[in-house]
Amino acid sequence: MKRKVYIETSVISYLTARISRDLIVAGHQRITQEWWATRREAFDVSVSQAVCEEASAGDPEAAQERLAVLAALPVLDISEEAVALAKDLIRSGPLPERAEVDALHIAIAVTNQVDYLLTWNCRHLANAALRHQIDHVCREKGYEPIIICTPEEFLRIDMVWQDPIVEEVRKARDAYAKQFNYDLDAIYHDLKAKERQSGRRVVPCPSKREKTPDQQVAAKPA
Repeated sequence: MKRKVYIETSVISYLTARISRDLIVAGHQRITQEWWATRREAFDVSVSQAVCEEASAGDPEAAQERLAVLAALPVLDISEEAVALAKDLIRSGPLPERAEVDALHIAIAVTNQVDYLLTWNCRHLANAALRHQIDHVCREKGYEPIIICTPEEFLRIDMVWQDPIVEEVRKARDAYAKQFNYDLDAIYHDLKAKERQSGRRVVPCPSKREKTPDQQVAAKPA
């Protein structure tokens, strides 16, 4: 069974826009086009009326190009459940006021049991600082959170796009681990020895691991 992907409006805009002179934007456009051309058919891709509404705004010619792409994609239902969840995402704090439609995009995807929300909106959607809170609200309301990511991240998830710099780091990492036959204990002891030899200040951080009931009892004063 194919995994389900909800396409947010920014992806369609990057897909159809003229190539930008801005190198970062142009890179996003190339990645979007690559994902659309090589990986889209591997997924059940859908949008919503909210996407269609946003795509129809702006320059009429550009809007027509966006709508032509959207015409071939199924439209997910916007239910009262989705509206309620969107309100919770605003009310509970992950998303600010006036980001109601951003919240609705998430809620539509979640309530329709989509696997991924694909977006270039890194302010309110593909934002690592907000992701934990968004997931928490979804679970609190009884929904399984979705993965919100950019096309660039998605290419990496599918192992299609390869970054030469990351590949170089992976080779160095593998060569280091291979010295110890990939034995994690041996790697740990080597790193600790080099940590002591380096003379650098080492900062201990408190563990976030929750204590088991037995540990909680043992920690209580007699």
